[in-house]
Amino acid sequence: MRASTNSAGATTGLLAAALLTAIGCGQPRDYAPVEGTVTLAGRPLSGVRVWFYPEAEGREQPPYATGTTDAAGLYTLTAETGKPGALVGKNRVVVNWPLPERDPSKPPPRPPGPPIPILYTQAADTPLTVVVKPGPKQTINVEIPK
Repeated sequence: MRASTNSAGATTGLLAAALLTAIGCGQPRDYAPVEGTVTLAGRPLSGVRVWFYPEAEGREQPPYATGTTDAAGLYTLTAETGKPGALVGKNRVVVNWPLPERDPSKPPPRPPGPPIPILYTQAADTPLTVVVKPGPKQTINVEIPK
């Protein structure tokens, strides 16, 4: 008899935990349209990738947003979920040249433009942070010092 009481209590606890998890994970995420220009030492960078990584609470990493700059250094972000824009809130910004196709029989190719300081190419290290605000399209320029 005692075993069935513990079993029922454990089942109720698991159901409650599952319900709380489902409620927490089901919260809608707010996105806002973002565009801007990426510059290195004041000059626009053409053909680089820019990522916005939302600051996460807990272990789950919210969806990042990315875009590629045009000839004038202008980017427009799209979230990895396919939604236009980036997640509202504080984001870490990473900028890097896209990875080219690599032929293992040849030396690694050089980036198509000036080297970007490594500090700005990794989400864990980048000092670039921005706040994406809810509402209409916003311009967030990314300036990388030399």
